[in-house]
Amino acid sequence: MCFSQNQARIAKVRLDTNSVINVFLLAALKPDPKETAVTLNAQQILALAPDASSASSGKGLASASKWKSTAASDTALWGECQGSGKDPYRTGVDLSDYTSKCSCPSRKFPCKHAIGLMLIHAAKPLSAGTPPEWLTTWLEGRQKRAEAKTSPKEQTPEDAAKAEKAALKRLEARGKKVETGLEEFGLWVSDQIKNGIANAPSQPYSYWETVAARLVDAQAPGLARMVRELPTAASSGTNALLEALARLNLIVSAYSKLETLSAETQADVKSAIGFTQDKAELQQKNAPRATWTSLGQILVQEDNLRVRRTYLENLETQEKALLLDFAVANQPMTGGIPIGTNFETELIYYPSNLPLRAVLKETRLLEPAQTLRGIGIDQALGQYAHALSRLPWLERYPMTLSNARVVTDGTAWYLQDEQHSLAMQTQDHWQMMALSGGHPMQVFGEYNGTNFIPLSIAVENTIYMLGGSHE
Repeated sequence: MCFSQNQARIAKVRLDTNSVINVFLLAALKPDPKETAVTLNAQQILALAPDASSASSGKGLASASKWKSTAASDTALWGECQGSGKDPYRTGVDLSDYTSKCSCPSRKFPCKHAIGLMLIHAAKPLSAGTPPEWLTTWLEGRQKRAEAKTSPKEQTPEDAAKAEKAALKRLEARGKKVETGLEEFGLWVSDQIKNGIANAPSQPYSYWETVAARLVDAQAPGLARMVRELPTAASSGTNALLEALARLNLIVSAYSKLETLSAETQADVKSAIGFTQDKAELQQKNAPRATWTSLGQILVQEDNLRVRRTYLENLETQEKALLLDFAVANQPMTGGIPIGTNFETELIYYPSNLPLRAVLKETRLLEPAQTLRGIGIDQALGQYAHALSRLPWLERYPMTLSNARVVTDGTAWYLQDEQHSLAMQTQDHWQMMALSGGHPMQVFGEYNGTNFIPLSIAVENTIYMLGGSHE
């Protein structure tokens, strides 16, 4: 198929979009103690690394000669690695969820020592041993903290009433600030349209940052983030900027009529503005236990905040879910789900017209996944168009494509199936070609309405993480 034909298909989806426009912290993994802990392969272990440099350094420590001692039990790994100091670093890994502890000064989790220890165990299981006291103390502490989270301290009716009253008062005060801020912002958006946007690409970054800062002051951080992305849209052309401004205008307009909207739409509008819902409150709800697969992960920097997106798929229904984890400045990112693994859990979606973001409850790891289940590009674009009709300010959408090859027209890279092609935004095209040998493969990633960002591929019963998994 020629690329121009597929561009026409994408143009139709974007036309549908314009007609609409007028947007984990894994709960403590507790495998059944009767079950054997899941063993991750090297690819999955490296995908747990907080960044590429940690993964590389961890591979350098994946040799028994680097360690003074190593051992394992049914629930943990541990070892001592000699560093630059007099005393060796003590490293432990909880096999229930692959969370680690190390006496090294690194603030990254897992650190390079934990990654190296896990890689050694993946290559050849460590000898059995008796956990040392420092490791046992850490594991027991984790267990107590997990139990405390699932059994919150009971409140008296009087305390509960006071807490609810205080929360409502804070929410009311914030609502007034947001309402005032959005009135001013709505006028600004209208002025951009009335005055013309041809000169927008030449505006300095401070022009946009001033507006974003006002939105932060108005306690609308979600809209502030979108405003900070307007210079990128402006550099892409007037159509991209106009679409971005139309989405912002739609959110502002929807908030002014919030009480007339459905509960799900209200939740979407407030989420786009930056209101949050208590994760612990959601985890108190119940959902059927089901088996899910961790499909892919990406870690991105948003100003002073690091955001990790982890995507899941229900093995029975093929429903997708998104877990979001955050870390401020240099704070460590908490442990996540091993990518390419099946697990059993209760998953609760945040309220939305397009349920995607979710939280997990008690989870049990199962066996590693071997493949990804995809669909054709044309069908995937149809699903994306339907998603936009339910959430017009949708910024990205998870897709798994089947039987796709990496191809190029000499200037750009594409994924192509038997009938259609889709533009890619990635630096991993050579890795994808090398792993697939040029043959069709299953590819999972995010689609932003213009480009597909691949996060993982499945080739010959193995799931490979791509560079999008790291900063």
